[in-house]
Amino acid sequence: MTLSRIVLSSALLFAPVVFIGCTPKADDSGTGGDADTDTDADTDTDTDTDTDTDADADTSFMLVDAEGAADLTSETWSGSEAVVAYDMTGAEMCRVTNPISGVPSTFDCPDCTFEFDLTWGAGTMDGGSCAGTLWSADMYDGSAYGYGFAPSYTSSYGYTYENVLMLYIPGYGYPAFAYGYAEVAGDESHIDYKSFGFYSYYYNYN
Repeated sequence: MTLSRIVLSSALLFAPVVFIGCTPKADDSGTGGDADTDTDADTDTDTDTDTDTDADADTSFMLVDAEGAADLTSETWSGSEAVVAYDMTGAEMCRVTNPISGVPSTFDCPDCTFEFDLTWGAGTMDGGSCAGTLWSADMYDGSAYGYGFAPSYTSSYGYTYENVLMLYIPGYGYPAFAYGYAEVAGDESHIDYKSFGFYSYYYNYN
């Protein structure tokens, strides 16, 4: 949906309504010449259906999720993460992949068996295209967050989740929260994870 379409819709919604008044008609049943023989049927045959075929609608995406993996030691996190954007039909548009490295952390995650402070390295656009959107290869470069693993986590709403990837955003002063599902090797030497996914609408306003 482009801005021009939004404006058009609003213009139609609030357009003034014009009422065409009619005066009482004289008796046409007599022999007077006013037989109203006008035969125009007002059959407006224009066929414009507003089928805008510009490509801007194709740059919208609706669902974003992240999937990653890392090798772990007691002192390091070394892995990568791909963040994937899907279009309005659910088809993958593109993915941005970043290397991620980190060191142990002590952020507020009492349910976690381990936590790491992580830094996102230079990203690459892998497959597909998100040209025309704000999605770019370098959008996460230099980001810093915390990830932890909780075998079991109960949210403030009372829901309990198993094998949870916890996310911590430094500087915001609140505990880590459930971000996705994770599988961790028994010796905690490796982790695979995927986020829950979130809806994120973007429209090209050109």
